[in-house]
Amino acid sequence: MFEMHPVTRRWLEKAWPFVAGLLAQLRASLGDGSGLVPYTVYYGARRKLRILESLVRRMIYLRAMEIDVTWTPPKPSTGQAPHGQKAVPSQAPGARKGPGQLATADTLRLYLPGQRSSIDYTARPSIWLFGTPRAPEPEAPDVLEEVEAGSLARRLARLEASCEDPEKAARRMAMWQARRLKVIREKPCRLHPLRVGRPPGYCRRLRRKDPLQRKLYDAWCFCHWADLDAYKPPPRPASG
Repeated sequence: MFEMHPVTRRWLEKAWPFVAGLLAQLRASLGDGSGLVPYTVYYGARRKLRILESLVRRMIYLRAMEIDVTWTPPKPSTGQAPHGQKAVPSQAPGARKGPGQLATADTLRLYLPGQRSSIDYTARPSIWLFGTPRAPEPEAPDVLEEVEAGSLARRLARLEASCEDPEKAARRMAMWQARRLKVIREKPCRLHPLRVGRPPGYCRRLRRKDPLQRKLYDAWCFCHWADLDAYKPPPRPASG
């Protein structure tokens, strides 16, 4: 069973109050999400919320590594056809279907940024000759002064629910990983609950000035070191 390093454990104990304070600030700025918020407040909260989601996901992963769970595939229902035979539907259209295959979806969804702006900033020529008319200035994009914050409020509510009961979220992530370890033997699929590479929302340039970026960087390092300890190969037998 994996045993967390004391330094990592002390860091986790200090990180949870830090995250709770930032969540309270976001809740105060967004409210219940039913109204409109200023443009700058909306995009500032969205940027900070994405970093918090990435940070909390890694904190939950560190707690999930200490949980030892085993996953067994569910037993087929009595009306299910044997393996290799095609089942014939016996229910009327519109009737409720029975339990299907367990979903292998992610345990904590992360925000994925949308497409970039389609504004062409290269409409004017780079070289202007004397006597030739200048190209017209591109029109500035319409910026809304207020934006609906309902989607951010729902994401914030899901993140607050995960932070209120981290043990439940950690057990769910441990079960997710145990199920994937079982399924990986039959077909290739995603095995690790964290994204490979740089965490979403991390910016190296802002790490020295932003305490939230420093917390995310620390969580990234602790998860990497925990993986090295948990999945290191067994020692080689002594020769001779």
